[in-house]
Amino acid sequence: MQAVASKLLADMRAAAEPQDWGKTLTIYEGFLTLKVNASARVEAGCLAARGMAATGERRAAREIMEILGREEYRRAVHYEFLAKAYLDLKQYANAAQACETAENLRQEEASKKIAKRAEAT
Repeated sequence: MQAVASKLLADMRAAAEPQDWGKTLTIYEGFLTLKVNASARVEAGCLAARGMAATGERRAAREIMEILGREEYRRAVHYEFLAKAYLDLKQYANAAQACETAENLRQEEASKKIAKRAEAT
């Protein structure tokens, strides 16, 4: 199941790169039928929301982002996905908050790495 989800996510990334939003959204429809981890779900959802915003389906995009925005994520990259989608929806306050959270997570991770190195020496 995860292999199928990984393939669909890779296809979504490839379609989103040249901004082929129609293809991105078609792939997302197949993605919805799968049970996937939070990491894949947030990336796919944000790509879909960006595609919907670009094709005029802003209400549906906002609904997806409302759901994704309620969750907490462990990695900074997840908040970067959220920030890009929020920017496409012109939700600048949400984008700024997602960027701030991503930066805080990056700093936290860097502090942990420094502490580990100090313990090792």
